[in-house]
Amino acid sequence: MPSEQAIHDWSINFDGVQTISLWLDGVKVAEHAGMGRSMPALRTATDVTDTIVSGNSIVAARQCIFLATGANGSDVRITQDNVFSGAGAPVGNAGYV
Repeated sequence: MPSEQAIHDWSINFDGVQTISLWLDGVKVAEHAGMGRSMPALRTATDVTDTIVSGNSIVAARQCIFLATGANGSDVRITQDNVFSGAGAPVGNAGYV
């Protein structure tokens, strides 16, 4: 795993059909294939459903994560102030982030 002091390049790739892969410094470290979906939705039990990625936010029927404008490249910064419930109200509790 990367150390806290090092800078690493992470990426999550979707082939547009049914395979998602996770890369660290140009090396594939995980892959999930065979996701066959009939509509644009990410399904993980009841946690995240009907997911839309648009601009700098990930919006789901149940949750929303706003990607901070200060993030560089593919950085995703999740803090207690940018995780929202489906109604758009901030979670506001660091214990849930």
